[in-house]
Amino acid sequence: MREKAPAFQFYPSDFVSDINVVMMNMEQRGQYITLLCYDWKSDGLPNDESVLSALCNGNAIAMQVLNCFELCDDNKLRNPRLSREREKQASRRKKMSDNAKSRWTKEKQSKQKHSKSNAIALQKQCSSSSSSSSPSNNTPIVPKGSGYTQEFDSFWAKYPKKDGKLAAFKAYQKAKKRATAEQIVEGLLVSPQLQRDTQYIPCCSKWLNGNGWEDEPARRQRNIPNADD
Repeated sequence: MREKAPAFQFYPSDFVSDINVVMMNMEQRGQYITLLCYDWKSDGLPNDESVLSALCNGNAIAMQVLNCFELCDDNKLRNPRLSREREKQASRRKKMSDNAKSRWTKEKQSKQKHSKSNAIALQKQCSSSSSSSSPSNNTPIVPKGSGYTQEFDSFWAKYPKKDGKLAAFKAYQKAKKRATAEQIVEGLLVSPQLQRDTQYIPCCSKWLNGNGWEDEPARRQRNIPNADD
């Protein structure tokens, strides 16, 4: 089934210069325009003058009007110029559809190629990081270019929860502006937040951002006397 278009091009100069139109009176021109619209809408007219007359308010169809349509193989009347316009529009729509599919296919292939390249690059990066990292399973793989310091690694090894090392490193750098490395480590060893089940221990970056090393030592909160008391 042909795809129907909602409108067709109308060329005024061609219309008024057509010898068939020149020979028509105004009523016949009205019939002609009306039948052109039905031709476009229904992809052809029925080969029945009584039906065509009914489409034109019961008026007899003039021979000058009928001469503007030709009988096709499917026993329908069609205007040749309108048929060419219909084919031209169908060809234009197909070309636009093919171009859109071609662009979509190229974009899809480009995305797949980009994703594959990223996957290969990530695989190489992970492989490189694995070969240069510590053999300990408890130490997270350090991203290339993270620049962890030996001082931070020493602190990180003491922190009981190994989540978010990169975020912890950034928080540690900021914390160093508020306290010394010794103060932070000493506070870590007695912090009440860290003397509990691992699942309730805050992540390292949160503990650092909250100045966790300043918390009251765990032994004092439990009213355990010092050895000197």
